[in-house]
Amino acid sequence: MGEWRQYRQDDLAAVILRQSASVAADLLGARVDMDRYLSVLDRLEVQLRETLGRAGSPRHRVRCLRRFVFGEAAFVFDPADAFGEDLSNLFLHTVLERRRGICLTLSLLLLCLADRLQLPLSGVYVPGHLFVRYSEGGTVINLDPSRNGRHFSDSYYSRHYCVSAAAPFCLRALKEAEVYGIYLNNVGTAYARAGWGEKALEILQQAITLAGENPEVHSNMGTVLKQQGRFEEAARAYQQALSLHPRYALAYHQMGNLYRETGRLNDAAEAYARALELQPNLLRAQVNLAFVHSETGRPDEAILLARNALRFDPHDHDAHVVMAASLEAKGRSAQAIREYEAALLIHPDNDEVRTRLRGLGASDGK
Repeated sequence: MGEWRQYRQDDLAAVILRQSASVAADLLGARVDMDRYLSVLDRLEVQLRETLGRAGSPRHRVRCLRRFVFGEAAFVFDPADAFGEDLSNLFLHTVLERRRGICLTLSLLLLCLADRLQLPLSGVYVPGHLFVRYSEGGTVINLDPSRNGRHFSDSYYSRHYCVSAAAPFCLRALKEAEVYGIYLNNVGTAYARAGWGEKALEILQQAITLAGENPEVHSNMGTVLKQQGRFEEAARAYQQALSLHPRYALAYHQMGNLYRETGRLNDAAEAYARALELQPNLLRAQVNLAFVHSETGRPDEAILLARNALRFDPHDHDAHVVMAASLEAKGRSAQAIREYEAALLIHPDNDEVRTRLRGLGASDGK
């Protein structure tokens, strides 16, 4: 892949560290000493090479790799960062410093070590998750970094992540360039969260160039375009994501957000319902569908959805708000007041909720 050669001028770790350093400089104003972290990787490489020297079979090598990275070197998965929003988990240098990361960056660490040691390791993608696969001869073993390198079968990932055979990017051994494209997808979304919209689009376009079959990057591109008010382009990006992965629940959810923002509430309801059909535990889709039902005069349906969301997360501010609005629409003022008050405990600066409380004759706490 010609585009990859412009990045891959030295070892994989240096490529990823250089990108990490660039983002850290932009978003945090931090300067990264690349030589220091390349030296950390050098030491890990030497230690792992010594460990693998005693391994005879492919399965033994995998056990040694797993034991070294998640045991002796003490790298761990960060369960508190489910959506990869903590920049410390995005940068390879901070992952090396903290010995903690998310599935993406722990997989990148494994791939960087494999690149140096010429181990037959590849990245494997399912929506929202990356793991690695060791393949040598007839031995194929998946290592999931979110579970200390434990093996799970492809059928497990297919069921758990709603992956169908019609999703060409999923559950196959990826090229190195495609894995880097996945990393750039996360970098682009980090720029978007920080308000760097144009930079986010630039990075996401690079990700598409390297990994154009990845449905997630098209969905994220759509979200950034939506934030910029470029609704038609955003819709095309979401549609591209769904053409690549027809069972991609998050893309249906984002399409629902687009429809809701542009006033197409019936279409929004259909998109959210499809997302929930594919991924019933997608709480944001439940809450947003509840808002659509509340806004279209269906408070009973909204209450059911909000109540279910609050069972899973009692501290979901938006679920309390839509529950309150729906109860208010049914004339159940006392219950509505309790839900608005619960929302204020979570976000005390919500002036709209304070206004609704005053409208119901209740104190807004001020």
